[in-house]
Amino acid sequence: MKSHWSDPEFDKLTTEAGTTLDEATRVADYKQIQKILIERGPVIISVLLRAVRRDQEQLPRLPAPGVRRPDRLPDRDGRSRT
Repeated sequence: MKSHWSDPEFDKLTTEAGTTLDEATRVADYKQIQKILIERGPVIISVLLRAVRRDQEQLPRLPAPGVRRPDRLPDRDGRSRT
């Protein structure tokens, strides 16, 4: 799953934090990285995804033009089921 989120400041900080040997700089960069992610980073709500999957399981399997649904969906443990 991709969010297509992009932030030039975040990209710059992750590059710097991953390449600098200065521990103080690296710690400051990671603190700023965390702040950016909290304030404006991508969010994937897993509870919502489970609810959507549950609702899809309860719908009849009707063919839709251009949409291919899997024959087997994985359960929470990753095992396939019908």
